[in-house]
Amino acid sequence: MPLLYYVDNLQFTYNNQNPISRVVFNSKPLTEEAYEYELEYIIYKVNSSDATTEFVGSLGNPTTKFNSTLSILRVGSDGSLKVYSFYDRVERGGWEVTFSAFDREDLFSVRRCGLPSKCGSLGVCEDNQCVACPTPKGLLGWSKNCAPPKLPSCKAGSQSANYYKVVGVEPFNYGYTEGEGPIKLADCRAKCSKDCGCLGFFYREESSKCLVVPELGSLSKVSNQTHVAYIKM
Repeated sequence: MPLLYYVDNLQFTYNNQNPISRVVFNSKPLTEEAYEYELEYIIYKVNSSDATTEFVGSLGNPTTKFNSTLSILRVGSDGSLKVYSFYDRVERGGWEVTFSAFDREDLFSVRRCGLPSKCGSLGVCEDNQCVACPTPKGLLGWSKNCAPPKLPSCKAGSQSANYYKVVGVEPFNYGYTEGEGPIKLADCRAKCSKDCGCLGFFYREESSKCLVVPELGSLSKVSNQTHVAYIKM
């Protein structure tokens, strides 16, 4: 199931009813002398009325000061979005990062802890650093081996799951979804327990909002102690 975790607030508006149909990546010279090249990442979405494509926007139009025809747009295993360009006039280190969506420092800069797998399959992220591993015994030092508990076989509809609590965290995509509610904590728990694909749930105690998740990944540390996570075990 797709999980929304990033929107380019400058030019792109997310719409569940009009999914992305294709992505086009271009590199073109800005001047006749071709001293500078523009990198363009364009999103097209499906128009629900006639099934045609509709231009949505591009990511900031970064530029390079060399021929960047040899460029690739890549989504990393951690969820990062970067452009790599090759400079053919050097013997070593020809590839360099010419655009990184999650490192932008503009007005709408993205939370760097918002990368889905920045801290692996489970970890607490704070100030762009993986700082802790949530376990049933509390927060321990983070390592690449930190992972959710291995779950036994599950039968859909069963409510026999147990959980451990992590205080003061949000899911990596909390900027785009708060879950449903108001709903009681017990009902939120039951919803996750009945779902074999649910690895845990997030609960906002002050607003009774519930968000069940099929993936945990990086948990963003927040100061609000009423925002908690329950990890299925």
